[in-house]
Amino acid sequence: MGEWMVDATEHDIRAVKLKFTIDVDGTVRDIVVGVSSEDPIADALAVKCAQKWLYHPATKGGRPVELPWEATISFSTAQSSQPSSAEFDAAASNVAAQTCTNRAAPFLEQRWTNMNARYARALGKGKDFECIYSGNADRVCRAIPGSDSYPMIVTSTLYSTGRMLKVGVEIETVGDCAKIHPLKFENQIPLL
Repeated sequence: MGEWMVDATEHDIRAVKLKFTIDVDGTVRDIVVGVSSEDPIADALAVKCAQKWLYHPATKGGRPVELPWEATISFSTAQSSQPSSAEFDAAASNVAAQTCTNRAAPFLEQRWTNMNARYARALGKGKDFECIYSGNADRVCRAIPGSDSYPMIVTSTLYSTGRMLKVGVEIETVGDCAKIHPLKFENQIPLL
């Protein structure tokens, strides 16, 4: 790790959200920093890392196609970079931290199935949601089948820099965003 990680921070984590295109040959291009870590060295390292990635290209009608994509890269020096539940809940419940997008039900179900197959570390379960850890800094919760909000996926990403904790919350639902946004959190699990 470089000198930029030597100064202790409250959470000892730097997270960078990248947006890019996966080309027809699986290479990554047009990388931009979607959410900065507020550390230019961490941002530059994340871009450099992503430039080397190679994906299986998406296909349509049996032919490879370009696909816009996002990924979060986290750098951490801590054994556990997870904030306390109360601290997480306050930041995640802030309306400014949340976005909401309408998606098709099959897309949401497939996304949950894919994530759950890869990341089986359970975070917890509430009345309406079940949650898992996904990657370094993401928590992914889905509305439990049979609940009023199903299907819905809520992804929370930690962005911690310096002494400041930021949380980004992405809500994906087939429902009306205006009725559910903003969500509140308790013990890191969404509440309706």
